[in-house]
Amino acid sequence: MKALLSCADMAWDFLMSVSSVPSMATVIVHRKVNIVVLGVAESIAACCKPGDIAIVAHTDGWWNNFIDPSGAIHGYDRPYASYKEALWAAKAAAEYGVT
Repeated sequence: MKALLSCADMAWDFLMSVSSVPSMATVIVHRKVNIVVLGVAESIAACCKPGDIAIVAHTDGWWNNFIDPSGAIHGYDRPYASYKEALWAAKAAAEYGVT
């Protein structure tokens, strides 16, 4: 079962990294915090508001970005290898109030 999940993660990562078709942002609410997974060609400024956490796929990995109360965007110094890792970290940040 673990191998199947790993393959599914790799397929998702691949599709997100090579897709040229814009898609809609997905919003996951965790502990009353919006975690916004951005689609291809979507911007943080257009899809997020202060207090949100944005997950953005790039060719080098999945980046978590935090929108502070003034609207400034902050993030970690390196990306996560998979969507699942980035989502887990975003949920942990939401639980501990790191936005």
